[in-house]
Amino acid sequence: MHDACAMISAGNLRETLSNRLAQYRAKIMKYNETILDRELAKQQIDKESERKSNIASILEELWGGDRRVVLQKDIRKVSDLYQLIPDGTVPLRDPESQSKTFLRLEAELNQTIVESHRPISLPDEIKVFASLTGGLVGPGFAMLQETTVVTALLPSCFEVKSPDSLPNATGLLAKYGWEFLAGFQWGGSGHEGTSHVVYGICTNKDEHHFEKAETLGWLYVMTYSYDQVEVYKYLDEFVEDYTEAYAEMCEHWG
Repeated sequence: MHDACAMISAGNLRETLSNRLAQYRAKIMKYNETILDRELAKQQIDKESERKSNIASILEELWGGDRRVVLQKDIRKVSDLYQLIPDGTVPLRDPESQSKTFLRLEAELNQTIVESHRPISLPDEIKVFASLTGGLVGPGFAMLQETTVVTALLPSCFEVKSPDSLPNATGLLAKYGWEFLAGFQWGGSGHEGTSHVVYGICTNKDEHHFEKAETLGWLYVMTYSYDQVEVYKYLDEFVEDYTEAYAEMCEHWG
């Protein structure tokens, strides 16, 4: 499927990404349901409890902040919390705002890239993906996501990087054969880790990700830590692996 990705029709691309996003949401909700189950067990709170103190305790532990105060007004018993389990995505932006964001992003990228490679445009798959979701925030509830999860592909929040800064920002260093002409950060963590979209190439055949980057093009980079960096050539691969990468972590949450 991926070898023919460049030839894929807009309709098929949308279907592929829609299916991948549906799989992501289903798995994240399953992870988050387990986290909620474990928190109830840890606090020894029954699902059918209507005590406001029990509801407040769970909201404080998993949601926290202003969100907790808003949610508590509509919760009658603990089991109602299962209807609020997050699916790991951000709400869609309105099309006009998103279009303006992409125009601004492409304009900034064209200011940083060398003139011989102008004009540069974002991959269609990014724009299709942005019409399906406002971004990925991974598993966990708000209090966990603040420090543990690396958010990714957030169309409302980007930071264009200079080509010279991208090796250190991503962990893909020049001494390993990496060269970047443009790129931007589109997610991060309050603790560590970032997600980037970069336009680059790898010239070192011994580099782990060489086959994905042996020709110049767009790449999706997930940097969990400086010594754990994943590179993807296609967006659906990124979303798939992003989902699975947190599976082991979720086993230990709660």
